[in-house]
Amino acid sequence: FDNLFQVDYPKAWRNMVDSISEAADYLPEIPLFIEYKINETRVHCQLDSCAKTIVMLKEVQNKATGITIDFGHSLLAKENPAQVLSLCQESGIDYYLHTNDNDWNFDWDLTGGSRNFLHTVEFLFYAREFGYDKYFTADASPRIFDMIGFFTEHAKMNQAIWELVGSLDRTKYRRLMEEERHMELLALVRKELYRL
Repeated sequence: FDNLFQVDYPKAWRNMVDSISEAADYLPEIPLFIEYKINETRVHCQLDSCAKTIVMLKEVQNKATGITIDFGHSLLAKENPAQVLSLCQESGIDYYLHTNDNDWNFDWDLTGGSRNFLHTVEFLFYAREFGYDKYFTADASPRIFDMIGFFTEHAKMNQAIWELVGSLDRTKYRRLMEEERHMELLALVRKELYRL
């Protein structure tokens, strides 16, 4: 049994790089976005973080590739979704956004903003900052909800948060962050986001 669970990681990595390179070269007019995830039921995924996926795509060296940033997968990997977005932006890796929500422990595919409202606001804040103009898609598979109702509410929630972020004076928020004026920033969040 000792050899049964051993993985040749360098070979597995090289196989992934080669496979993604081949797929991206096949129809270069169709971009190929890689969606990382820490695990699936009973298996651990090799591409389990944004940083690891960036490293792999840097090896692939194909401008037709990018990362699908799934908000929920980022939470599962104990990442901050807004930081992941910034990491892709700063690394020059193209990205595509999936919205959903969960409790940081399982990929529950909840309506966006329903569990992690402030993280969702921050995520969309930076998407606006970086001029994101692609689609937002809902990577969700509602298990117990009315499907049409779920996706209707999901779209309305994300649109409302997107518009809320668009109404903010983002220059003021950035300035308070840069100057580390945390209490003023928290007061602004309380008033303008939580409206308390």
